[in-house]
Amino acid sequence: MDISFAAQNWRKAVVDKTRSGQFVRKHFEAMVFTALAEELRTGDVAVVGSEEYADWSKQLLD
Repeated sequence: MDISFAAQNWRKAVVDKTRSGQFVRKHFEAMVFTALAEELRTGDVAVVGSEEYADWSKQLLD
């Protein structure tokens, strides 16, 4: 699996040192969701249909 999108520290953390070619599942999932959250935050990724849900910007304080 190509994990080149991740930072070097993440790439080191997700590789299972006891099983060649395998990932540590917990670390891998954390890496993927962290990357996804960052992409959503910057607007590089969007969720189709998300406009049907509440507008989070209306919940911000003045």
